[in-house]
Amino acid sequence: MQKIIYVPPWDVLGGDDNVTLHFGKPVVLGAVSGTSGTDTTVQSSGIPGMDGVYLNDVRIEPAQIKASVNVHGSSREEMYKNRFELIRCLTPKSTPGTLYYHNDYITAKIGAVPESSPKFTKRIKNYNGAEITFFCPSPYWESTEERRVKIAWIGNAFEFPIAIEPDMKFGVIQSKEAVNITSALNTSITITITAPATDPIKISNNTTGQIIELEHALTGTEKLIINTKRGGKSVTLVHNDGTREDAFHYITPDSELFELVPGKNEIEYVNWDENEPTRVEIGFCEMYMGV
Repeated sequence: MQKIIYVPPWDVLGGDDNVTLHFGKPVVLGAVSGTSGTDTTVQSSGIPGMDGVYLNDVRIEPAQIKASVNVHGSSREEMYKNRFELIRCLTPKSTPGTLYYHNDYITAKIGAVPESSPKFTKRIKNYNGAEITFFCPSPYWESTEERRVKIAWIGNAFEFPIAIEPDMKFGVIQSKEAVNITSALNTSITITITAPATDPIKISNNTTGQIIELEHALTGTEKLIINTKRGGKSVTLVHNDGTREDAFHYITPDSELFELVPGKNEIEYVNWDENEPTRVEIGFCEMYMGV
């Protein structure tokens, strides 16, 4: 069964202003299109006498998700009330909301804005048909659950009082020089580094040669959170008392808030002091061309 949930930019998933379209009332989903992919524009060039062309680039166009629905009410008055609420929650805004799509196999999300208010069509008794179109600036769908990959972490440890048993293993600080992350598309990441960490702090994508380097030490329980999402890049320092500071000014000039590229990405955290119990995690959502 297909289901669409639209969360306006001022609301949260499960909030009062969510719009749910499925095979159920008050807004019954009839058909949905545009979820399986979007148009592409092939950019090419050629010269006289040449067979074929040079492939310069392939541009993925923004997505359009269209839904045919019927607004229902147990009475004529309730139908118009439900219709009014649908229009209110689908008022076009310059800030995208989030569109969740669910079928029998997968659930995914995409940034979207209503292209216009619902266009109402024929009314039969207490059912009023409507066409809804969502405009998605980015054509890529995302998984609803974030994957977490650890580069450095604290392994299984022990607590006191403790009973010593034969063959008991004690916890240690564990780290990898680098991890390999495979991505199908260009994918933004969130890097969380938990103190202590010696200045400078350096994360590199050895596949592309890009680095993120910050000239600042982390102490106590401080955290550094780096978000590389396009249009939402940020570097945030969470202090020991929980307050947050914009930490962009700690970044070195040759740093790039890089994304994962298609294929394998070798991500490395450079630890200047191997005895420090620094914890480093990379989080990201899987990206899809269509669902």
